[in-house]
Amino acid sequence: MTARGSETRQRIVDQAVRDIREHGYGQVSLRSLAAELGLTTGSVYRHFASKEELLNAAGYEMSRIVNDAVVPSETSIGTTGSDVEILLGIADRLLQLMSDDPYDVEFLFFGPLYGTAMRQPGAVEQPRFLATLLGICARLCERYDASVDPNQLFVQIWAFIQGYGNLIMRGVTDYDASMLREALMRLLGKPSTESLSSSASLSSSDACKRTVE
Repeated sequence: MTARGSETRQRIVDQAVRDIREHGYGQVSLRSLAAELGLTTGSVYRHFASKEELLNAAGYEMSRIVNDAVVPSETSIGTTGSDVEILLGIADRLLQLMSDDPYDVEFLFFGPLYGTAMRQPGAVEQPRFLATLLGICARLCERYDASVDPNQLFVQIWAFIQGYGNLIMRGVTDYDASMLREALMRLLGKPSTESLSSSASLSSSDACKRTVE
């Protein structure tokens, strides 16, 4: 693809993301995008053979946008605390995003890209935000006696956030951070024996170091 072709393709994706954020992904069409960008419909189809192909490309961009908006920076992840605290912070910001930019979250989790990535692992490159959450869920499943695998834990957590967010948006209930924490801990269960032993060993090691110092 030429540099000009790559630029046109990116313009189409960027416009699709803007339209999704304003109207929802159900309203996107290749014909309307062509009109908005001053392109022919044929030109758009040369870059994207179908609406689903375009939505997948827009899905990667939206995943990056949401990841940057709700996930701590790499430096912060290393110093903020446990994965539980990180996940609670992400959930808190996602709930706020559902109120401020509902179409972003709707497209992220109900658009075609995330469905393919979850149902057919390896079929497509993992979107950035999905990869972040699945990585956190995998670490949590190693630490806790969760009866589900990381993918199932991700679905359970998202189902709760989606349902809770909708209740808050409709005025049925008010946001309660302590309830969010309690719900997450119920999903996780108790820390595994191996994890507790590891934590105890680390604590003992740290204590010995302090004694020697």
